[in-house]
Amino acid sequence: MKFVSIHIAIAKDEAFNFYYQDSLDLLEELGAELICFSPIHDAALPDGIGGIYIGGGFPEIYADRLEANESMRKSIQKAADGGIVIYAECGGMMYLLDELITFDGCSHKMCGVLKGSSRMETKRQGLGYITVKARSDNILCRKGDSFRAHEFHYSSLLNLPQDTSYAYEVIKKNGAALGGAKYDGICTDNVLASYAHVHFASKPVLAKNFLYSCVKSPLSPLY
Repeated sequence: MKFVSIHIAIAKDEAFNFYYQDSLDLLEELGAELICFSPIHDAALPDGIGGIYIGGGFPEIYADRLEANESMRKSIQKAADGGIVIYAECGGMMYLLDELITFDGCSHKMCGVLKGSSRMETKRQGLGYITVKARSDNILCRKGDSFRAHEFHYSSLLNLPQDTSYAYEVIKKNGAALGGAKYDGICTDNVLASYAHVHFASKPVLAKNFLYSCVKSPLSPLY
């Protein structure tokens, strides 16, 4: 199935540049038009978009410039409030939160789409392949679905509200549950942000579901 006339804004600049090219190619093969924008340099999101994809990168290095671009931060907040679907991975999630605390302890305002903070730590907080299992329906998958992903990050999350809704339970690559329940994927009706880097081509239905969500259609039944 082709998705006609769906425009997806892709964050691409110095701060956000980690994407699997296969994932972007698949979105285009499914009919989406990808429009790149810069959270550092552009004043606002592109017009006429149906969804936003903010990949990984190094927002902590450019935190002062991301904070300084208030008009872009407000544009993304307005899009989220208006129901535009937003999918963010790792650095993209850090950008959607209220605050980013850099290695030197300085606090920088981010978009405020999601409540809470990210803080850079001196020790690595996550590395390796994981399996995630959906705890609830979200813009990528349905409750009970599982897929492989990868994580690599030095940041941790703090100041999250007690009622934060998590999309995923994280499982080790060997299938064993992690010590205690580990959750990832902060989600709302139209936003999903997590530490998991997902290769859409490894499970194309995730890309289809993302685009279905962007056009306000039911999740894909194709499994």
